Amino acid sequence: MSKAYKKFVPSIYLYQGRAVHSLRDHTVVDDDPLRLAMSYNNGTADELLIFDQSRTDAEHDQAIDMIRSICENVRIPVTGAGHIRRLEDVKKLIYAGCRKAALNFSREDNVELAAEVAARFGRDKIAACCLATDAVLGNQELILKNVSRLYYVDGIDRTPWHKAPRVDGIETIAVLEEISDEDMAVLMNMNGIGGVGGNAVNDRISRILGIKKELEEKHIPVRMRKAAYPWSAFVKNSDGLLPVVVQEAATDQVLMVAYMNEEAYEKTIQTGKMTYWSRSRKELWVKGDTSGHYQYVRSLAGDCDMDTLLARVDQVGAACHTGSHSCFFNEDLADTDPQSHNPGKV
Repeated sequence: MSKAYKKFVPSIYLYQGRAVHSLRDHTVVDDDPLRLAMSYNNGTADELLIFDQSRTDAEHDQAIDMIRSICENVRIPVTGAGHIRRLEDVKKLIYAGCRKAALNFSREDNVELAAEVAARFGRDKIAACCLATDAVLGNQELILKNVSRLYYVDGIDRTPWHKAPRVDGIETIAVLEEISDEDMAVLMNMNGIGGVGGNAVNDRISRILGIKKELEEKHIPVRMRKAAYPWSAFVKNSDGLLPVVVQEAATDQVLMVAYMNEEAYEKTIQTGKMTYWSRSRKELWVKGDTSGHYQYVRSLAGDCDMDTLLARVDQVGAACHTGSHSCFFNEDLADTDPQSHNPGKV
């Protein structure tokens, strides 16, 4: 599959420390933007776009702290946009961990800033948000030289999605409030359109996997999670189950041991959420569906005998039903040498 796959880019609109519905509708959708970002970081979204709607420098500093926290906790690339007045604001976003900083090409001071920030940080670090068609049509040469991506935000000048402005050689992400599934497929198949963002993605986040499958069937390139080994490659126990050792990717701490059947294995790969087979209840269970303490897959690896699976995960909250972060807290034997250390770690 071509690397130029079509992207699904959920968007977070930051306003006064909370996530709101959109640039113009400040209805709160989540008091905790980091929690919202983690819900998008589930293996189906490809990138994340964050709009900072700060009105003061103090609010902006608070927003930068939140963006930094999000960048530290999600695996998908983040683009930061909003409240850019000078080069220093672009620097803050990039140093916070954003893959790109998006200038607002509806502001003349941001248009004038494009060449300077591209020279300083590199064109690949700079995107442009265009809230009106004229912002693109009047700056095509400047965009080609200094910008690596366009985000077209719809609804401002009421340009319909199929007429979203594009510049040859620059991918455009259409940030939309809404679109039908049928029209989304048409849009994703258009030349120059690199993906869809905004509430058109936010409202579909639980269905993105299915939509990607439909697009793939239409030969539209999308990023799909695929495993290297089929279920048949593993050696199962006498019950037809595969033991899974679960390890936290951020700390290397072993969190728990569980079991998978074939359906749990396939669902884990497809959804990016650890799914197991309950031996006591005789049913599938998605870790976190009851508690909210989801485990998002970072990697899966079989052992030398292919009879045990190691799952490295991003753990939300506690892994153990007791409330302990790890199920392994009943210490049986401990090294009493205070100087003992792992020479492989500093």
